[in-house]
Amino acid sequence: MSMKTPARAAVKSATPHKSTCRSRAYPSKFSLSGVRSSNIRGTYFLQVIGDNHDEHAGLYEAEIIQVVVNRVWYKDAKDDGILLGDTYTPFPMRGLALVLTAIQCAIEEWSFGQYSPVAFTEQTYKSAYKAHCDGLQTYEQDSKELKIVSEICASIAQEGRLNAKAPRVQQAPQMMLPETAISNAIATYVARRNQKSGLGAASGAA
Repeated sequence: MSMKTPARAAVKSATPHKSTCRSRAYPSKFSLSGVRSSNIRGTYFLQVIGDNHDEHAGLYEAEIIQVVVNRVWYKDAKDDGILLGDTYTPFPMRGLALVLTAIQCAIEEWSFGQYSPVAFTEQTYKSAYKAHCDGLQTYEQDSKELKIVSEICASIAQEGRLNAKAPRVQQAPQMMLPETAISNAIATYVARRNQKSGLGAASGAA
């Protein structure tokens, strides 16, 4: 399935547009200025949009992202997101950037209140895609040990599997060592090594 098709459908369902509207009509949850700036200050990929930047929340957690991902990769248990689980778990960061770019293109088709097709081509959207990649990477790096984007990508894959009604991934039970196991192992190893060294020295002296 073309990425643009599900993105267009998702955007249209979230857009209170009217064909007779003379003024610009933007998606109720999106800001076209944010779309056009193609950076992390945009709003169409936010989960919660406040009255100002300080009230925004959920960067890269907008519901529309999961909707598009589900329609492309997780429609059912025979879709690529499931069959190629090793590739899509967690969901690739570059894949997320591509989804964001497709949504951006779909929104821009309604920029002036009436539908006007926009070609989703590499030539047209290469720079936008790169900007989304850079934004995701910056967020991941700035979140340091939290690795927020990695968690978001893991959540996208998990929600996708649920949408596809795929069997749960079976995890092998973890063999947890007691807290003192490592320290005890080190102590006994050193003791045995010292004992061997002592025996070797005594044998050489004899």
